[in-house]
Amino acid sequence: MTGGSPALAREVLAGPPGLETLGDLVDLLRPRRGRPEPRDALRALVDAISADDALRDRLRQCVRAALADVTLAPVLVESGVLDDESVLTTLRGAFGEWVLPPVFPEDDARSVLPRLFRRGGDFRWVGAIPTAEWARALALALPEDAADEGFDHAELGLALRKLAQRISGAGTDAEIEGKRGLASQQGAPFLELPIATRDLLEALGEGGEPERLAFERVLAQVRAARGVVDQLRDEKSTYGTSLRLTRLTRRLAQQLRRFELLCRLVRPTDQAQLGHALAVLLKDLVEAEQAGRRLRTRIAHGVDLLAFQVTEHTAAKGEKYIHGSRAAYLKVLKAALLGGAWVGVFAIFKLLAKKLSLPLAAEAFVYGLNYAVCFVLIYATGGTLATKQPAITAAAIAKQLDVEGARAEGFAGVARSVERVWRTQFVSFLGNLLFAFPFAALVGFAIEKSAGIEVVNVEKARGLLEANHAFEGPTLGYAAIAGVLLFVAGLTQGAVDNRVVYTRLEARLAEHPRLRLLGRKRAALAKLVGKHAGGIASNVLLGFLLGSAGVFGRIFGLPIDIRHIAFSSAHVGVALLDAPELVDLREALTLVVGVLAIGFVNFFVSFVMTLTMSLQSRQVTLTQGGSLLLFLLRRFFTSPAAWFFPVEKEPAEATAAAAEPTPSEDA
Repeated sequence: MTGGSPALAREVLAGPPGLETLGDLVDLLRPRRGRPEPRDALRALVDAISADDALRDRLRQCVRAALADVTLAPVLVESGVLDDESVLTTLRGAFGEWVLPPVFPEDDARSVLPRLFRRGGDFRWVGAIPTAEWARALALALPEDAADEGFDHAELGLALRKLAQRISGAGTDAEIEGKRGLASQQGAPFLELPIATRDLLEALGEGGEPERLAFERVLAQVRAARGVVDQLRDEKSTYGTSLRLTRLTRRLAQQLRRFELLCRLVRPTDQAQLGHALAVLLKDLVEAEQAGRRLRTRIAHGVDLLAFQVTEHTAAKGEKYIHGSRAAYLKVLKAALLGGAWVGVFAIFKLLAKKLSLPLAAEAFVYGLNYAVCFVLIYATGGTLATKQPAITAAAIAKQLDVEGARAEGFAGVARSVERVWRTQFVSFLGNLLFAFPFAALVGFAIEKSAGIEVVNVEKARGLLEANHAFEGPTLGYAAIAGVLLFVAGLTQGAVDNRVVYTRLEARLAEHPRLRLLGRKRAALAKLVGKHAGGIASNVLLGFLLGSAGVFGRIFGLPIDIRHIAFSSAHVGVALLDAPELVDLREALTLVVGVLAIGFVNFFVSFVMTLTMSLQSRQVTLTQGGSLLLFLLRRFFTSPAAWFFPVEKEPAEATAAAAEPTPSEDA
């Protein structure tokens, strides 16, 4: 007997009208072995009730009895909406609720929902059923005149008034007004919304033109308020943000969505819209009360807020690397060649530092300083370190997926960006390798001839070569660790750049009274700090992370070290200079594959980590991931050369590229 059979539905609905009977009806839909899928069970149940007027009347009696004395306002206003506490306070409260779950009054809807959806995982199958199916089911529980009358429930009006007041308070918050100058015209919708809501609730039931005008006025204020929130989000890369402002704007967006949904309940245009609004609300509330109260979910939301604050600026930097023109391609190649030359020089310095036999702490500092100086010089001279780009280009692609990825036609633009990122990485790797390898050998040769210092002996050369065998030992694992550190450095750049913009550091330095003695140089210094603080901070941090990773592993006895494509290439070059007899054709091919594999792992790990974090921070779920992957594969096989070289000139982009700063500015 299936969950949707008329006999079983009649048996369940024969119980006393109220919440327990509705809970038994929900039990018929819950997935169990030997039963149909919840969607099929719901469809069969709806068909059974639709065909029997007595069953439909019984269902309506149960719903009326269940809602008779239920307090709805708290769940409608608060469930599924971020609170106004700080992240740390929220996490502390979440942990407390995990230890001792909260208890609500018996008539509170937050106590009622667990009696309807009795298992903690119900939100999964409830969410998996399409909204249209739920709308059809819920429409059966509504009175025939529901579309004309709407919901005449005092709790619904109270929820609307509370939401309007909270939206108004958040929208006129000092941080929002101070950041965007919203105290005048753009603050108006937040001030007007409570007034428009009061007028709508007073006009409900009167019908005719006054009710229609009041409803349209409320929706106009909601649209205007949402426009302000969208503008704040879109311009975060320009004006910066804080964790509090990020949380505030996300909560505002959630409250506006809930407010509009409730408006559709009090004044629906037809029965279909009413059922749809109820279905959306049901899925939201079940997920919020079950998944949203889990400790893991609330921790994830806190991390997402922090990530969103950082990745917005990271994405803005990454957009500079998604090029399509030949001119930009050549710029990236030149910058990568310069970066490879610097790496070749400092790879020798690290090998010389190893001869000093320093204590572990001093060794970590010297290695880190060596890397940091190298990366800062690459940055200052306009060079590019190839593996730093994925951590910021991934954030840019995530931003594009947020806008376009939900639409099938948006795949073309996203796929084009992925292709260009791949192409940029290819030419960056190529440039780094072409110069890191010979420069390391030349510098090593010059030092040995001029100073008589042997950079590496035969035994050390053998160790350097073996360390870059991709499929022997932990080489690729070490490359993955380097990818994680590259990811951290990319986020650091976004965080520092955001802080510089948000705190208006450049303007404050330019007006700093203690720097008055610098005269006109004060403004130049302020501009320099404002433009390059993030880049320098991330390069210094990356240097010390990469330089100290191996020493850290030795101190704690952990299998921790790093492999980086450019430095691995340089080390191979030095080893070949001092011990060419160790390398035959087979060994040479092994080393080429090893260095390329290290580079791929560096790229893949940092790219995927940043892309995942960026998508999660934007609360984007790539449900069409398989379709996008097939689209990319089709694009690759149709035009493989385009993934490595700009095969055709794009005039508009070439013009734009000429006007852009050199891509390596933020390397």
